[in-house]
Amino acid sequence: MKLEVGAMQPQEVSDVARLHYRWFGPELGRGSSLAMLGEDWLADAFYGANRENPHQAVQVARWEGRVIAFMHYAIDRRRIARWTLAHAWPALLRCTLRSLARDPRLLRHLLGNLTYVRGENLTCIEEGDAHWTLFAVEPQFRSKEFELAHGTWVAGAMLEVMEADMRARGVRAWYAAPAPDNPPINRFMERAGAIRVGKAKAQGIELLYWRKILRAA
Repeated sequence: MKLEVGAMQPQEVSDVARLHYRWFGPELGRGSSLAMLGEDWLADAFYGANRENPHQAVQVARWEGRVIAFMHYAIDRRRIARWTLAHAWPALLRCTLRSLARDPRLLRHLLGNLTYVRGENLTCIEEGDAHWTLFAVEPQFRSKEFELAHGTWVAGAMLEVMEADMRARGVRAWYAAPAPDNPPINRFMERAGAIRVGKAKAQGIELLYWRKILRAA
């Protein structure tokens, strides 16, 4: 089978960081995304230093061995950042200082993410909900033409893997918060069976919140 979905491997960290930066960095990203700190910061701090973080997961899709998509989600949204600060602070500090030395204005992007360190407090989600934080698929692998030609829905395959992992870890529901002006991902949320539950401001921009209750396998 040409498509394979599974946990990010150590040698794939740079590929995932590259995709993350491309879709959420300065060229396309908005607000206070941590991707603004640079591709090297993502590779060394966000992914590299967090590979053993038990409160998160990073899944990738591979097409003929090439990483074409990734997703990142927090199983425990209140503990993921705290684990990083407690266990990976040397790499986090080193990489952050490197980025700030390059551009001190990046400090505002760090400050814009303090909500995630404290833990979000939203009435539209519940305490034990997992947070589907990031998702990106290379354009040519998410087109209708690709899906029809290969009988493969990359996003759907990744969704199945994520939800199976969440069920195995005792998660009962997940939520995601894409921007309102991103029709493809919002349509995908509907296709995935999620329900729109509200709006809130995070990372400096207003986001739509979607929630899905997981049924037993």
